[in-house]
Amino acid sequence: MARRKKLKFPCMDVKLVSVDDIIANDYNPNMVALPEMRLLGISMEEDGCTQPIVTFRDPEINKYQIVDGFHRNYLIKHAFKSKVTPIVEINADLELRMASTVRHNRARGVHRIDLMGILVEKMIKEGLTEDNIATELQMEPEEVLRLKQITGNRELFKHTNAVSSPAPRSIPEWTPVRELTFPCMDVKLIPIDMIEANDYNPNIVYATEMRLLQKSMEIDGCTMGTVAYFDPEREKYVIVDGFHRFVLIKDVFRSDVAPVAEINADLKHRMASTVRHNRARGVHRVDLMGVLVTKMLRQGATEDEIATELEMEPEEVLRLKELNGIKELFRNRSYSKSWTVEEDVNEVKKIEL
Repeated sequence: MARRKKLKFPCMDVKLVSVDDIIANDYNPNMVALPEMRLLGISMEEDGCTQPIVTFRDPEINKYQIVDGFHRNYLIKHAFKSKVTPIVEINADLELRMASTVRHNRARGVHRIDLMGILVEKMIKEGLTEDNIATELQMEPEEVLRLKQITGNRELFKHTNAVSSPAPRSIPEWTPVRELTFPCMDVKLIPIDMIEANDYNPNIVYATEMRLLQKSMEIDGCTMGTVAYFDPEREKYVIVDGFHRFVLIKDVFRSDVAPVAEINADLKHRMASTVRHNRARGVHRVDLMGVLVTKMLRQGATEDEIATELEMEPEEVLRLKELNGIKELFRNRSYSKSWTVEEDVNEVKKIEL
């Protein structure tokens, strides 16, 4: 059996560079809607910048090109007006960087609705009101109410005013009021046995996304530390964000230590922070995914290699190629023979009669 490559920790070598030295790549298919951008901004204002920007240094123009973290960098520069950005560097050719950008974005989980209901219940028991929760998690009040209903706990509905056909609530504009901090600059390697999961995270990651995350870590190393709170009573680090990275570090890479970016907050804040970290994710625009696949093909990657690198079905890669309608991309593809319908002339005549 092949020996697994030892896990690297680029997140232990974060440095601050000028925001003017950071440039976007021209292939990222990820799109973040305005509510998610606000969530990301709120999370960064509350916890600081816990995750660095993953970059590749382009020696020809002496700039750092973003591989992952474009939207964090955008907020650092334009919302927080910071002059510097925390980065980690990876060294890879263009084909691998394009694959890495997609893996970073696709290796996200989803929120199980039942676990979200449990989390809302815990937040209410910690003293948060429905409006507090709606504001903290950028949800509509009706969504919070639906999540309360999932738990079926009558006590939670004591102070709820039922309203029929409620008007939609507009999410207020957000502007940071606090200066940005950089916990990602102070990542520590903590013994595995001193780190544990929280009991409220509603995020689940499916096998395909776990494989993507594992592949990303194998190739790029662990570029982001696990965000955690130190519980002084139990002398343990309780995970706020990064549980699935931690699972891979512990159970797949068999590391004795894991990188931790520590935040200090009460339980109410940590629960909100866990959800914000998970909800402030983008989605892949299918047209831009098609552009990215085209670029990878032009870099010499085959369809099978793209499917393997991005954990896609071959048919999905083919559909993404078709979006661009470029004949040269299909030049070397083998097609199955077309089929035609042969009519029975006699049968046709019978029908006509």
